Amino acid sequence: MATGTTVGTSTNTNPLYFTAQSRGPYHINGRYYLIWFDGVNIVWSHSTDLVSWAEKQTALPDTSSIRYAVVCDGGNLHFIYAPTTSALYYKKGTPDASGAISFGAERLVIATTNIGTPVVNISSDGHLFATYMSGPSSTYPSIIKNADTIAQDTWTTAANFPAQLASASYNLAILAPMADGGMYVISASTSRTSKFRTCSSTGTLGTEVDATIGNLSAYPSLMMIVDGSILHLAYVKATTFNLVIRDRAADGTWGPEVVIQETTTSNTVPTLILDPVTHDYYVVWTNKPTDQHIFSRKCVGGTIWDDVVDWLDESSDGGITSTNIVSPPIAQNWNLLVAYKTRTSSPYNVKIAALQLGRVVEFTVRDSVHITDRATVAAIRPFTVTDELHVDDRVARIRSIPMSKMRPVSGRIVARAPGGRITGRLGGGEPIRGKLGSKPITGRLGGGDPIIARPQGGKITRDRRRRK
Repeated sequence: MATGTTVGTSTNTNPLYFTAQSRGPYHINGRYYLIWFDGVNIVWSHSTDLVSWAEKQTALPDTSSIRYAVVCDGGNLHFIYAPTTSALYYKKGTPDASGAISFGAERLVIATTNIGTPVVNISSDGHLFATYMSGPSSTYPSIIKNADTIAQDTWTTAANFPAQLASASYNLAILAPMADGGMYVISASTSRTSKFRTCSSTGTLGTEVDATIGNLSAYPSLMMIVDGSILHLAYVKATTFNLVIRDRAADGTWGPEVVIQETTTSNTVPTLILDPVTHDYYVVWTNKPTDQHIFSRKCVGGTIWDDVVDWLDESSDGGITSTNIVSPPIAQNWNLLVAYKTRTSSPYNVKIAALQLGRVVEFTVRDSVHITDRATVAAIRPFTVTDELHVDDRVARIRSIPMSKMRPVSGRIVARAPGGRITGRLGGGEPIRGKLGSKPITGRLGGGDPIIARPQGGKITRDRRRRK
């Protein structure tokens, strides 16, 4: 069974802490980045292959492990942090080709009292939102927005912000972006029911409703991802310690709980990872059914649950601390990535593991091709084409690829099927071989030969229509 790769160490018992604070791992310009607290500073390391990691570098000095959060926009890292409990700051980091990160100036977000557990996310229109706890005696959740976009290296608090999310004390407020520029927000505390509401781009708060059915076992045990306008919420229930999923539909209605794993532990912390192409998503957690192991479970199409997968065994490395498993909310470079802490005494190991989602196949299409088999193609990347490639939307669950101008584009395709795979090259007469489901593929493309297959009741055929 697989084990993770050690990225670095920490003298702090919580080097990663909450997955909702999004410490990565992230994939940016061909490199993977992981950020953690080494006991003294917030540090980062980078790798091109997830195996060999560079020496750690300092990102932020002297910041508590639970008083910083990070989000990635695909090319930059955005840090929200509180060096002390009296002020919250923003800093932008831009990685270069060597793996180094250049940081902008430190920008004051807000000065207040008792700041704790910030969370940050990016709205659909490119603005940073952050939540944080603060207050003179109790820690009330608030939300604040940057009026400047993520393309800028500045912070200007937007009108009507900050906004207080609740008049009760909470430990954490997590975020997910709405399609209209606002944010979904859930406030959480240990042994209490979590509360959901929306926050518009102009600071208007929606009605507060229950997000969880009953109380949480612990406030870190809550994770939310968004797929379009559908929310997926994972949490561990108090008393039973069942790990459950609950969805909020696009029309705003909340569904029932679905039990993913019974009787976990009081400090089990799940994480959620979305495959943005297939719209499948994965729940990852630790220590149950087997202690010192990491498990995953896949939801296909939002409704069908695969069996639990025993993914990683860390029993030989001193075990796993449940509260220290983090991941980005979406797959990175076709990989599910998780980071976690092992060992029960200092120095603790900070490790990373990856699960590849699909097989990459390079190809060239020189004749128009139609793919109509359901559940065959998992993702389309840019590719070389001199005619048309039509992909049934039910197959890829993405937009059809318009190639009306026939402009050549180079790149790759990821193709995947239940129980099978696609390998080889298309174009120039090279064969494609493999299986889709239980059916074989035969033939050639590019050299004029047909390709024939009928996997899963569908077909892949050469389109004999002529270009106009």
